[in-house]
Amino acid sequence: MKDIAQKIGVDRSTVSLALKNDPRISRATKDKVLATADELGYRPDPAFKILGAQRWKSRKTATGFVMAFIASKTQLDDPIAQRYLEGFRSEAHKLGFGFSEFNISEYDSIMKANQVLIHRGVSGLVFFRPPQEKDLYGYDWDQFASICLGYGS
Repeated sequence: MKDIAQKIGVDRSTVSLALKNDPRISRATKDKVLATADELGYRPDPAFKILGAQRWKSRKTATGFVMAFIASKTQLDDPIAQRYLEGFRSEAHKLGFGFSEFNISEYDSIMKANQVLIHRGVSGLVFFRPPQEKDLYGYDWDQFASICLGYGS
């Protein structure tokens, strides 16, 4: 998948979704992915499919609701952020929610981060002090419930 993504200039998650015929991927992109996959002789590995299914199956929650604590690497190093993170993690666990830390700095665009969050089944976002309002643009807000803990300067 990595080779396909590099060749056509998309993220690996886009290739994965296109190969699964996901409706969020445009017909043109799906066609490009499929043509490139055929050209490169791509064949899915059944063992990886089983492993992937098991990995996501193990993350199922009692309520089906999964939350992500969204912050940059710098913010995650902040002791106040760590207190919020641990508090949310504890309460999510008590309520039967899935919960994960999501380092937004690992993604070169909000759109890519958005795809990953959706693919992981995240339905709730907890933002720790987005530094600027623009950092909230690019999310598919129809997919998420959200809360913002405050704004930085």
